[in-house]
Amino acid sequence: METRLMQFPLISIVSVVYNDVAHIVDTMDSVTAQDYPSIEYIIIDGASSDGTREKIMEYIASCADIDSKDNVDSKKCEEQDGRIYLEATHREKNLHFKFLSERDSGIYDAMNKGIDLATGQWCNFMNCGDRFYSNNTILELFTRFFVMHGGGGKA
Repeated sequence: METRLMQFPLISIVSVVYNDVAHIVDTMDSVTAQDYPSIEYIIIDGASSDGTREKIMEYIASCADIDSKDNVDSKKCEEQDGRIYLEATHREKNLHFKFLSERDSGIYDAMNKGIDLATGQWCNFMNCGDRFYSNNTILELFTRFFVMHGGGGKA
């Protein structure tokens, strides 16, 4: 089965981070390097104070356009009371960023915030410091899934 003929589901990848500026870029590089055609990348930061949130915003701004349509009503990009939320679209790939930085009650609270923002049919957790094995890991996984299962589960 050729990959160009398949209908690939949207994959939500969630990264949670708190005060880990040393590793967040490696994780973001690994996600954005994936050649899978439909990724929603959600980054949840627990209001880091070591430069992590600034590094994330800098990274997103370097490769994506911040979505500002209906900024006030849809809350696409806002900062108030230490909370930052923005959405952005990668300039070269079908990859959409969602970034939320605010205080949370720990890693599971952060993961649940990521799930709440996810709109994909599949959700993958990629913690800060994690990397995919290769740039085609997700594509290879779903190509094999489609070959083995004929495109998905039962309706």
